[in-house]
Amino acid sequence: RIMMATKRHDAAAAEALQRESEELFDKMGCSPWSAMRYSLAMTPFQLSCFFALRDLCLGMGAVAPGDMTTGGFLWVPDLTVPDPYFVLPVMLSSVFLTAMFTGSESGMRPSGMMRHVLIGLSVAGVALTSQFPAGIQLFWLFNISLGVALA
Repeated sequence: RIMMATKRHDAAAAEALQRESEELFDKMGCSPWSAMRYSLAMTPFQLSCFFALRDLCLGMGAVAPGDMTTGGFLWVPDLTVPDPYFVLPVMLSSVFLTAMFTGSESGMRPSGMMRHVLIGLSVAGVALTSQFPAGIQLFWLFNISLGVALA
């Protein structure tokens, strides 16, 4: 309703709706940013895990790939190479869309143009992540799936 009032150039109505919204947040003891607390708190940990896993998959630094080349996971025998069947990138994009459309990450469901942008990002995500090592793709898949399940 605030956006509709803004589009109508009705500043008084938009301001009144904004105040009403703020009062509701105060009354309920929450804030629009409270949904992002978990994501912001987990970001340093997730980045550390990503960089460590990347180094492990690519054999960079003092870490040798070790069991990553022989351990495997179901149809991917070597976690240091990309998924040869593109199953992981497609699953990753599907779980990303599920997280976005259910609002599990942000608490808000996209509408209008944003839905189309997210679908485009998801399709592009298959191409972008298809050349990442399978170990990294599994890490992201688990991370996003866990976020959807906990939300």
